[in-house]
Amino acid sequence: MRTFSTVGLFLFAAVIVAGTLPGYSVTFVGSQACEECHSPEYNQYLRHSHGQSKGPLPDETGIGCEACHGPGVNHVYYTIEELSAMAEESLDLQIVVYPDMKTCGGCHGTVEETTIKLASDHLIQHMQSYNELVHAGGMSSNTCITCHNPHISSKLPKGINVSCAHCHPQVSVNIPQMAEQVACLDCHMPFAVSAGTGTMVNEYQKGEYRSHLFGISVDPAYRLNDGSGNAALDGDGSAQLTVDMTCAACHQTDEAPAFSREQLLENAPKVHN
Repeated sequence: MRTFSTVGLFLFAAVIVAGTLPGYSVTFVGSQACEECHSPEYNQYLRHSHGQSKGPLPDETGIGCEACHGPGVNHVYYTIEELSAMAEESLDLQIVVYPDMKTCGGCHGTVEETTIKLASDHLIQHMQSYNELVHAGGMSSNTCITCHNPHISSKLPKGINVSCAHCHPQVSVNIPQMAEQVACLDCHMPFAVSAGTGTMVNEYQKGEYRSHLFGISVDPAYRLNDGSGNAALDGDGSAQLTVDMTCAACHQTDEAPAFSREQLLENAPKVHN
C-alpha cells in the first residue's frame, strides 16, 4: 500500500465523495467513524474551525480527520484492544498518528514553494504560516504542533500546548512598562499577515492575522520585501520581521510614546536581557 500524502482540499473533497484516492489502494471512512474511539478529540474537532468550515461535501462539512491523518479504512478494521496491543509493540496502526508539518502546509502554506509572498512591503500574504515557520531561523526546528493543539482552536486556553517561557526560560524584558503591559506575541507574532491590504493606523499597516516569523531584525538596511514581492531571505534561508511591523504597532499608533524608525532600531536591542 502506498503512503498517503497531502492533497489539495478540493481533490480531497472529491476523494471522500468517491471513496478512493486515484492511484492509492485505500478508502476513506469519514470523521464520524473516528468518534466511537476518539470522542474527546472528535468533540473538540467539531468546535474547531476545521470542523465548522463550510466544505463542498453534502455528507461531511469541514476539513475531516482523514485530511490530516490519512485514509482510515485499515485503521478502523481493528478493535481498540487490538490497536492498543499493536501500539505497545510499536506496530503500524494503519493511520498517520502524528502528521508532519507538511500536512499542515498543504492548507496553511505552499509546500512546493520556497518563498514567502507579501501583500505589501510590511504585510505577508495570508495562509502561509507553514512557509513562515520554515524560514523562521532558529524557530524552524519546531513544528506546528509544538505550540498548537490541532484539535482545539488557538483562541481557547488549551489550544496552545506550551508558553513562550517553556522554551525561553531565561529571557526577560528590561523595560518595566513593557514587562507589565506587553506580551511576547505582541512583538514576536504581530498582526503582520493579511488576506487583503490591511488597515492603516497612522503610519502603521496592520493585518488581520499574526505572523509566524518571530525574529525581529535591527539591521537598518534590512527590508522584508526583496524587491520582487517576496520576503528577503539571508544565506541560511531565514526571513525576519522589521520594526515597521512590530514596534511600530504601538510606537506609531498613539499606543505608546511616538518613536521614529531610527529610534525604534536603536531601542529594540535593549528590550531583552
